[in-house]
Amino acid sequence: MTTVLQAPPAGSGTAALQTEEIAHAAINAAEIAKGDRQITLIAQIARDLPAIDPSAAPLLQEALTTLLTTAVMRTERGIVALAARVVPHTEKAPVVRIAVTDTGIGRATGYAMDACSPLVDRLGGTLTVESAPGVGSCFTLEFAPSRLAL
Repeated sequence: MTTVLQAPPAGSGTAALQTEEIAHAAINAAEIAKGDRQITLIAQIARDLPAIDPSAAPLLQEALTTLLTTAVMRTERGIVALAARVVPHTEKAPVVRIAVTDTGIGRATGYAMDACSPLVDRLGGTLTVESAPGVGSCFTLEFAPSRLAL
């Protein structure tokens, strides 16, 4: 069963959720989606990721789950990886960068972009993709930690 993080009622006093928890929940969903495919799931999640406002958590989880499960569905064998870390930004404050890469068919990027772009927009972030047929795809989500903080 997939873990779903839901926003608590307004004023409930619930603390921020850790971005790391959201990433792990998405990896768990991808593990279920892979079934018996010969795919190795890799998660490289930095421990210094910022907490996220509970109202933004479902958007981030849906985006990451969609990216990972789509990658799994487009990969018969190989690797699907999620890497999440805080990176310096040349013109602004540091950003959270989450990349989902796969060794799949490398050309079916339309669904993931269509499904995730509105979610990422609502988070105030950006979503980019690099893809090559027969090589795979890399979707990169970036957002300023302050956009999602309590």
